[in-house]
Amino acid sequence: MLIIKLAIAMVVGWALYAVQPLIAAEQLRRALEHDDRVAVARLIDFPALRRSLKEAHAAEASAPPIGRDRFGQPRRDGGVFRLGGTLGTLIVHRMIDANVTPAGLPRLLASGFGGGGGGAVTTPARAAAPTLPGGAESRARRLAAMTILKAGFSGFTRFEIETFDPARMGLSTIARFELGQAGWRLTGVSFRRLSETDLPTS
Repeated sequence: MLIIKLAIAMVVGWALYAVQPLIAAEQLRRALEHDDRVAVARLIDFPALRRSLKEAHAAEASAPPIGRDRFGQPRRDGGVFRLGGTLGTLIVHRMIDANVTPAGLPRLLASGFGGGGGGAVTTPARAAAPTLPGGAESRARRLAAMTILKAGFSGFTRFEIETFDPARMGLSTIARFELGQAGWRLTGVSFRRLSETDLPTS
């Protein structure tokens, strides 16, 4: 009887533990949608996130092109992340530093920063602007359009959620949450090139 109780307690405990990163992800989604900067700051490790985005830019900028555009130039589906070279790296890194903040991240989401959909990009000089066209409605639309491809633990204190955004055709976004003293927080983002079989079917 004691063994059964212990087994039940372990199962319940694991279930409660396993759902925590999903709760944090949903809280972050709501905070971004409603521009709740206090909650965004609590749920994101911004220094770690900025580092991961710079690493993601380096990987995407150095990746081989996936084809040619209508002008015959090499094509990548990384939005502004396709910028390479010393100047491109400088531009992208400055944009990340200026925009990946509690105040700037909801604006980036509304503007389509980094996506292939041609959304407006917030430059460092414009980072202090309170809003961008679309605002909360645009953020809600972008978040609603995202489809979760898969989610799961990649370590005991690390959880990853891979999403597909139609505005970023060809790439999925992998959000990494890690458990620390402040609880589950978003610590990194990376991108993966998708094949036809990876794309969600309607």
